[in-house]
Amino acid sequence: IYTYGASVLLMPICVALTGALLLRMQTFRLRPYVALAVPFALMTLPFVVFLARHPNYIGDVANMYKVYDAKRFGALQGAHELLGWTSLSARADVYFSYFNPSLLFFSGAGSLVQTTRNAGVFLVPFLVLLPAAMLHLLKRDAPWYAWLALAAFVATPLAASIVDEHGAVQRVLPIVPLAAVVVAYFVMQASADSRAWVRVGTWVLVAVLPIAFARFHADYLGDYRRRSSAYFEQNVRGAIVEAIAVARQATPPRQVCMSRGMNPLVDWYWKFYVQATGADALERRATYFDTPADVPSHCEADAVVVAEIAACEKIAADRHAVPTRITEPGGSPSFCVFGN
Repeated sequence: IYTYGASVLLMPICVALTGALLLRMQTFRLRPYVALAVPFALMTLPFVVFLARHPNYIGDVANMYKVYDAKRFGALQGAHELLGWTSLSARADVYFSYFNPSLLFFSGAGSLVQTTRNAGVFLVPFLVLLPAAMLHLLKRDAPWYAWLALAAFVATPLAASIVDEHGAVQRVLPIVPLAAVVVAYFVMQASADSRAWVRVGTWVLVAVLPIAFARFHADYLGDYRRRSSAYFEQNVRGAIVEAIAVARQATPPRQVCMSRGMNPLVDWYWKFYVQATGADALERRATYFDTPADVPSHCEADAVVVAEIAACEKIAADRHAVPTRITEPGGSPSFCVFGN
């Protein structure tokens, strides 16, 4: 409930699936249902209290994710809009987009923060193994854990579909372990199949899994670092750690003067990296400027100046110095540090 936005809807769905499982197992005693419902209700109670004290929260979330216009509608009216035919059609389109074979097995989706775009959510052999496992479960009387994993796999995108955004794979990551359980069960069953071609074919696909992973892993630690660096806000760490190293060479430590154009949260990056490098004494020695023209008035004469690459030439003219260039994995410069 408290870990991610989609969990607010996904966790009640999981509780409902667990209740359905109890019914499927012909469990008619009251105690198991109480053991399921009471702890969940108690764990959810703080969230209910929070909603009661902050009634605008639902509207704020609805506006942020464009679920409905919370400025025009209240929560009940918003729910009515959400359940309208047009809205349900759009949400159904989003739901089924999470089962797109391209997303699942080939290129993933979303930004390069969530995917390498050279691999899907699952390794390529799952293109055969996962559908085969699903068909096997639907045709046979599967054990409870395999049935539950399949039901949860299909239900997981329901919460994510509330937001009208295709391919936001980070919202449906529970499908990964669920699919793994389903496929593992299928491999166990296929290994005992009387038909040799089923046994051999299944284990050939299983044998390809580490090969497919090796291909993904090589790209992830290789060219993906270059492709994705801009999505990870570039090498802010390299710039700040270099500035800290230069500032610590003097006694007392020099001032570190940073451009806000590096990142809107550069002050938080600074606080993090002075602690990460054990340079806590430097935390109060930081100051910030907005444009290169502010450097003479904001930065001490011997300050270590850090800026985005676009501002470096103008700062160099004022500081009469050659900066250290901070580069990305592909070699392109992104920041500069004046101080050596």
